[in-house]
Amino acid sequence: MSPVIVVLVGIVGGLGALLRYVLHNAGPSTKGLLAPVWRILMINVVASFIAGVAFVALPAEWQPVAIAGFCGGLSTWSTFMTDTVRAVGEKRLGRAIGTVAGHLGYGVIAAFAGLFVGGVLIG
Repeated sequence: MSPVIVVLVGIVGGLGALLRYVLHNAGPSTKGLLAPVWRILMINVVASFIAGVAFVALPAEWQPVAIAGFCGGLSTWSTFMTDTVRAVGEKRLGRAIGTVAGHLGYGVIAAFAGLFVGGVLIG
């Protein structure tokens, strides 16, 4: 891997993290579909979709920039896990299981959708 790619992964990862921070904190701390826990799910699903597209549509040498850099910065495993552990601590096991199932299930579906869309984009 070239030094340029390594530096770009770091820069683009920072941009992805900045975007996640803005999106996660953009709305009010309310309940419902705009609650922070749902915003994290949507962010992680979008990152999975982008990773799928990048995997198919980008040349191999640029994939780390998009996938490890941008998508890695955009998505957040730690917040997802913290939300899950918090739900368990509050004895809300249904929410904890739903959180895990949602992130993993929708994430995998989004990645496959990204693979498909990426394939269509490159023909």
